[in-house]
Amino acid sequence: MPRLPEDFRQRLLPIALSQGVGVLCGVIGVRVATQLVPPALYGQYGVLLSFAPLGQWVVHAGLVRYVNRHWAAMPERSSGAAALVALAVRRLPWLLLACGIAALSLDAWSWGTATALLFGTAAFLSFGAFAQAALQADRSHWRDLAANTALGVTRTFLPLLLFAATGVAVALPAGLLLSALSFAAVAALVLGVMPRRSGPMLALPPAYVGALFPLLALSGWALTGVTRWVAAGFLASETAGYFTLANNVGAILPGVFVAIAIQYAQPGWFAQPHATMDERRALLRQVDRMAAKFVIVTLIALGALHLVAPWLVGPLIHEKFRPAIGYLFPAGCFAVATATAAFYQSLLLAVRREDRIGGIEVAFSIGLLAAGAVAGWAGEAWFRAWLIAAPAWPWLCYRTLARRALLKPDAPAAPAPGL
Repeated sequence: MPRLPEDFRQRLLPIALSQGVGVLCGVIGVRVATQLVPPALYGQYGVLLSFAPLGQWVVHAGLVRYVNRHWAAMPERSSGAAALVALAVRRLPWLLLACGIAALSLDAWSWGTATALLFGTAAFLSFGAFAQAALQADRSHWRDLAANTALGVTRTFLPLLLFAATGVAVALPAGLLLSALSFAAVAALVLGVMPRRSGPMLALPPAYVGALFPLLALSGWALTGVTRWVAAGFLASETAGYFTLANNVGAILPGVFVAIAIQYAQPGWFAQPHATMDERRALLRQVDRMAAKFVIVTLIALGALHLVAPWLVGPLIHEKFRPAIGYLFPAGCFAVATATAAFYQSLLLAVRREDRIGGIEVAFSIGLLAAGAVAGWAGEAWFRAWLIAAPAWPWLCYRTLARRALLKPDAPAAPAPGL
């Protein structure tokens, strides 16, 4: 029997399995949770889950991206890990503040309980994300699979097991906290680097310690929610409900495929030389090819989902939500548009042009938001057409601006004093 290619066995296979574990746990979790948890509490738990990544996605976003970009070339990893942990701890008061504000929207638990459990969960998820980013930077994808499996399995089932055993509402956030702790422990264990200070404090580039990456995270969050906001604001309430379900389902394939593509290709892009214009153009061509493959494969998969969607009504989708299947392909197209931007973010990170990402992201987001508002105001047909056309926007906007930033000559070095 022929052996599988080394690159497939050591990289693509564990990356795909990691995403598969997450999808499988999510599907099983929805079935189990809807049987065990009352609808009102389930809704509150869903809101809690949406706030759980506040640390890794917002407060500590720059530090996570720094690890992802620079860990592979870090000469003294124990000292670097200690410095990163110290920087993360300094930001914990901001995380506590964010969790306190988020907890105001959670009625199922007291404010103090919700704040404490959410803060602990978000903090442990951040520290686990640091270790996971380091594993991905090292292309240690099988060890990353172990960490991701620990997160997926415990996040899905530990809160539900505690709730089934106790029947008390606080079991859900308490189980989520234990899941985050388990994830951080497993990720740190498989990384195998003990934080130890042995040298000067690590100096991070300003882009990673300022507001850039938290603002990018907020922009991504806004783009994730804009279609729901437009549907709720301009369309009939029932149509908005159908679209919400379609958006939840249609975004799965783009999310999985972009995660696989970025995790597979990004370490190679970061290791690529980029000193000359020819090297930068070569890197741009690599990113273009991967982004084009992602778009083509994902749109084909979404088309297949559209064709089989009528057979999903009954086994997976309740009959009363049948009209939602008409929105699966359009909603997926919008997810393709927002995901494509990630390729060109990685391109600018690879050539150390992080400071250009913010302006590009603003232009990209404003274009989508404005077009969406106009399409929603014009009516359901225009809204649907806008969603389907959305994958063209990152090529027209994000890639154009990223290419300009990539190929702009570096500023000349300042002359030495006295010369």
